[in-house]
Amino acid sequence: MASPGILIVQDLALSGLHLAVIGINCLGWIHPSTRRLQRFVLLLTALSWFVLGATRGWGYCVLTDWQWDVKHSLGQGPLPPSYIHYLIHTVMGVPIEPFWTDVLTVSVFAAVVGITIGQVYRERKLKIP
Repeated sequence: MASPGILIVQDLALSGLHLAVIGINCLGWIHPSTRRLQRFVLLLTALSWFVLGATRGWGYCVLTDWQWDVKHSLGQGPLPPSYIHYLIHTVMGVPIEPFWTDVLTVSVFAAVVGITIGQVYRERKLKIP
């Protein structure tokens, strides 16, 4: 078992990675230099949620699974069903039911996928590199 210091560093690193993934997914489409990365991270997110999620539960997130393991090793719990709910409810203190967190998360994800598909179509139509 890792020492508490190592576990805290792992927890902070996973939080940073989680926030980076969320930021890239939601905002990476804005600037042309980050669009390729955003599309790749969006694809990885979709694969985790829907492909791995088909056997582990819809919306399954590899990062959340790893981070919850670390948090459990630190003696933290019970933990909410998703990292987004953890951020909104636990970190920000907003009283929200997991169902509404999921609705918000899926809605934002669907909007970003729609924007991204529209951009890809426009870029191919206009032959933008």
